[in-house]
Amino acid sequence: MKNLRLRLVRAFESPELPSSPWFCVKSDGGAPVLFLLHGKTIFKVDLNSDKVIGKYELDVPEDSVQVVGIRYTSVWEKLFVALAVGEVAALENDEISFVGSVESGIKAMEWSPDESLVVLVTGVDKLMILSADFDQVGEEVELNQDGFGEKQFVNVGWGKKETQFHGSEGKAAAQTKVVVEEKAASDMDDRAPRIKWRGDGALFAVSYLKNTTGARQIRMFNREGILQFTSEPTVGLEQSLDWKLSGGVIASTITLPNKQVVAFFEKNGLRHGDFTLPFQPNQVIIKELSWNLDSTILAIWCFFRDSGKSCLQLWASSNYNWQLKQNLNFPAEKRLLNFSWDKELIYNLHVVQEGPVYVEYVWKWEVDHSCGFEPSDLASVAVIDGGNVKMTNLREAVVPPPMCSYSLKLQNSVSCVAFSQLTDSSNDICIVTCENKLAVFTLNGPDFKSESLSVALTDDGLGFSESGSKLRVSGYYQLDWNENPLKFGNIPCSFHHWLWISSSELVCVAPAGKSSSVLLKAQLQNDLAKIISAVNAPGLVKGVSFLPGIGVVVNVESESLKLWNLESNTLDEFSTNTQIQFKNFYSCVQFNIVQVESETHVIGRSLLGQLYVDSVDVMKNCSSYFIHSDFILITTSENKLLCIPRTKNGIESLLKRSKLGIDGTERQIEHGAVLVAAVANDTRVVLQMPRGNLEAVQPRALAIFIVKKLLDNKKYFEAFDIMRKQRINLNLIYDHNPALFLGNIKEFVQQIKNQNWLCLFLADLMEMDVTESMYAGHYPNKREFALPANSTKLDFICTKMRENLVEVDKDGLVLPVITTFIKETSSNIGAALQCINKIKMEEQSGKKLPVSSDEALNYLFYIVDVYELFDVALGLYDFELVMLVAQKSQKDPKEYIPFLNELRKLEPAYRKFTIDKHLKKYEAALTHLKDCGPEHDDECRKFILDHKLHSAALKTFNTSHRLYQGICQEYGSQLVSEQLYEEAGIIFQRALSLTEAVDAFKKAGCWRRIMPILPNLGWSESKLALFYEELAHDLRERKQYLDSALVFGDYVKKPEERLISLCKAKAWDEACRIKSSADIQGADELLRFEIMNHHSCMLSDVETAQEQVTQYTNRLVVVRSEKAKKIEEGDDFANLPECDMFSDTSSIRGSTQSRSSGMSSRGTGRTYRSSKNKRKHERKLLSLKEGSPYEDLALVRALHELFTKIYTYREEVKCLCVALLQLNVDSLAVQLQSKLSALLKDMESKKNVIWIPELAQNRAAALAALGPEGTSNSLSALSQINPLALTAAAELDPHLCLPPLMPHSSWNLKILL
Repeated sequence: MKNLRLRLVRAFESPELPSSPWFCVKSDGGAPVLFLLHGKTIFKVDLNSDKVIGKYELDVPEDSVQVVGIRYTSVWEKLFVALAVGEVAALENDEISFVGSVESGIKAMEWSPDESLVVLVTGVDKLMILSADFDQVGEEVELNQDGFGEKQFVNVGWGKKETQFHGSEGKAAAQTKVVVEEKAASDMDDRAPRIKWRGDGALFAVSYLKNTTGARQIRMFNREGILQFTSEPTVGLEQSLDWKLSGGVIASTITLPNKQVVAFFEKNGLRHGDFTLPFQPNQVIIKELSWNLDSTILAIWCFFRDSGKSCLQLWASSNYNWQLKQNLNFPAEKRLLNFSWDKELIYNLHVVQEGPVYVEYVWKWEVDHSCGFEPSDLASVAVIDGGNVKMTNLREAVVPPPMCSYSLKLQNSVSCVAFSQLTDSSNDICIVTCENKLAVFTLNGPDFKSESLSVALTDDGLGFSESGSKLRVSGYYQLDWNENPLKFGNIPCSFHHWLWISSSELVCVAPAGKSSSVLLKAQLQNDLAKIISAVNAPGLVKGVSFLPGIGVVVNVESESLKLWNLESNTLDEFSTNTQIQFKNFYSCVQFNIVQVESETHVIGRSLLGQLYVDSVDVMKNCSSYFIHSDFILITTSENKLLCIPRTKNGIESLLKRSKLGIDGTERQIEHGAVLVAAVANDTRVVLQMPRGNLEAVQPRALAIFIVKKLLDNKKYFEAFDIMRKQRINLNLIYDHNPALFLGNIKEFVQQIKNQNWLCLFLADLMEMDVTESMYAGHYPNKREFALPANSTKLDFICTKMRENLVEVDKDGLVLPVITTFIKETSSNIGAALQCINKIKMEEQSGKKLPVSSDEALNYLFYIVDVYELFDVALGLYDFELVMLVAQKSQKDPKEYIPFLNELRKLEPAYRKFTIDKHLKKYEAALTHLKDCGPEHDDECRKFILDHKLHSAALKTFNTSHRLYQGICQEYGSQLVSEQLYEEAGIIFQRALSLTEAVDAFKKAGCWRRIMPILPNLGWSESKLALFYEELAHDLRERKQYLDSALVFGDYVKKPEERLISLCKAKAWDEACRIKSSADIQGADELLRFEIMNHHSCMLSDVETAQEQVTQYTNRLVVVRSEKAKKIEEGDDFANLPECDMFSDTSSIRGSTQSRSSGMSSRGTGRTYRSSKNKRKHERKLLSLKEGSPYEDLALVRALHELFTKIYTYREEVKCLCVALLQLNVDSLAVQLQSKLSALLKDMESKKNVIWIPELAQNRAAALAALGPEGTSNSLSALSQINPLALTAAAELDPHLCLPPLMPHSSWNLKILL
């Protein structure tokens, strides 16, 4: 779909130079130089200054100067000239020397691509292969030798003619030998041999005349001069020859009786396709043909026999179809003398014509497409093929090349096309021919009758019907520059970079010299396109772009961008409100002005794939880009399509070279695909593959953007259609703007109408907001929307949808209504069934409905399991509904008919109980069983017991029910068996089983609940006293010492036992009070003994804690230093945890073993353990045993637990010190308080040693390395960066990584300080 367009033209004409066909160009760096050979003189011209900088004479007789080859070698920096007399001259450092001589003469010379060998055809048709120093390599090779070559075909019998079916010809046809009669070359053949090398330099081909028949033949030789292949006999083969540099085929021309073709040969000499040239037989002589450097363009030099004119045609192939892309016509008086492709620059073509006039054409590939951003733009693409312009409207259809929607036919070959830059006429096109005529075709313009112009269907309508939009002929104009004479106006195809800027005005560029161009403005008047103004550019113009309302932006070589003000006809510096200097664009083969909101930006792409945005090189691998109405589309050499929004944020992301391609803005494409066009305000993007076929894709970013615009405009049908086709989550219809959707649900239903689409929308609903999850990147500034209280998204939408569905069409939209019931958070299948049952009843009354009950039920079967549906219907106790569901399902009647018959025989209440029991709805069944009467009491009690429904029964039965107390009694016994004694006591109270209640409360230790019950038991005083004493001792055994003391004092009346309990509770103040208020024998000794014993234990605990803190801290320092030392010595495994991360063969030390899939159990998911197993695992893993892998972690955990325990000592020590002071043993109190104070101070000083900052900081890094994305290499890298990082492994709880805080407490007694 690309056209070959002129990027720039360099031209110069010098009176000092003669006309000669022998030239070559040096362009391998530095100033380009033209070498021109005329007679005995070699002219050397500096192409930068257009001056002759040297003249050199060959020391040979004038009459013996017949040149057969000229070549400049960049490797040796020499110019070689081969003469027919057999001499080879070399020009080096402004000196001419003869480097070789052939006695028999030379007919042709050609250097190898690497310039290490040169091949000569001698005057006696022999090949001579020479080195770069012109030393002969091997023996001379006879061109007319017998045989096919070293690679002679071997016939193994596959597909041989003798085995084929020959129809009516019979078997005799198998014996017939096809003999091609060779004919001598025509008179138009120049009879000179041709030599062409393959691009890799391994083979070369020679086209020569056989000495026996005079027919042309092509032979292929290797570098040693050994014949490899010979072409098959070909009648009409001509002298032109070139080997495709990519090595595919050899091109030559053949003249047949009815046509002239360019034929291709494989390296084995067999024909491999051809294409026909647009000439009559014997109308032209094909002098030469030549491939460009990347083998994409084939140049053919044609000479018209009758008129003396000549032309240079440029052909290209796409999708196996050859198209004439450019036709350079040269008049007889300025005939073409010779041409050549540049040896370094791919698309540079050098031409010398009579005069002499030297012209350098620089071509580029570009897609010509309409550039409108409105929905009216057809996204038209124009493809040039000789005198045809193939039009394809991509908005209407993607027609694969070489076909098209229709063709615009012209009498002359087309040079270039220009689409209108106006918004309202973006589909109109102006076509410029090689004869400088302009043809205008418009979509809605006036008709113009011309025999030279026409519009036709593809292939003249064969097999195609006329459909879609089509342009019409609206004008035909001859370019006229008489009022503004141009020096190089007559150069073929010199006018380029055409822009159609208004209905009657166009601008273009023409060459003004070797390093300058002129900008022209043409106006369409009558049948002329007059040049009305001209502005000289300060350099060669490489591109133009129209900026509506301002002017034309001009890309000038080696300059910043210029702005051509069309009104004042001046050329100024181009600047925008961003105040950016626009440089670097002179290297761009494509550049555009992009309007983004209120800003103007420039984007361009170089031939090497550099993408520039406002002079910033943002990308090195751009293969193409396209300016869409809402996006900038970019393809990369990594086979990705990027969709950058045309917003400030999008441009900023490009300028900052930030990460692109997130949130659906990137997609993979086929290898080598490039952009052709994208349909404005649509989702379609058309790509062309390297072979030439098209592929239309719809990137997610474009689709979502279009959907957002449609939803904002409440065009729900169009949005839904795109989302359904593109598989975009339909939640976006609501989540895009909940308030807008809820306010227009009725319009949404009315637009969609299709109940299947509405069902699809409802079925796709989910609680998650897709604008915050899967499409979050497309909603950076999403506003929050609050639903009503106690309502979910699903329930709210389903309710609103159901209301509007019923209002719009309650009979025709039954299926969506059913879906709303099913889609609610708690699926209301029953309501859906009742809705269907209602339809069934209306049908039975004779009413005809749009949706039948059968259809609705079948739909319900599709979204709900049939067995669940049957159970729900049964749970509604409606047997007609049950039968309706059962009959439409696949259930066996033998399964449900007897069951339903049995149910019908039962009483209503008991029937409901049986149904609920069958459905395992036990609580509902109990409710119905309660209403079945006293005869079912035993069954009720058994039912409650079997299904453990006691809790539900207490809610169902009131306290006055005959079964209530029995249920409570059974429930209490069940709770006792579950050791829930306190709850059992409460239930026993309700059952009036007071003795059991007392026993339960006693076992629970709830002695206060027992006391109100005891008076109701009628026990004797002695039994009560015995019970009180047992209760007090019981509480003491349960270590409820204070409760025990209360019972002993208030109920048993034994103060000595009360004192003992208080001493065990360490309640020294209360113990002293009881001692003084009651006369207890030995109370002083007892109290003193308990206090002193407590002091000894407490002092021992503090001293032991001090030893442990010191021991653990010192050991932790040693362990950490040892690990750090091991890592410094190169032991990478010192800190690595022993996890499943490493396979038996992994090599962490080499950092070369990557983690294979499934290697890490830690990486594939979390291991869930019970709390018991987890504690067991931690004890085993975090062992305090010296030398264990995680000893440092175990020490940190042990110290954390020890610190926390010591902090609890303070209040206990304070109470104990007060008791010691009351006993007048101040020294012991001072000793205990000072030891604990010293311990706490020591602990605070050791916190910085134990809990180092890295412990908490690196725990997150360790978890990341051990997580799902972790690898063995990442673990090794983490260990090398920070040796202590992996010490904070995932096994250590987060709170253990920080030191425990000491709660505030005023426990110190001042009198002891």
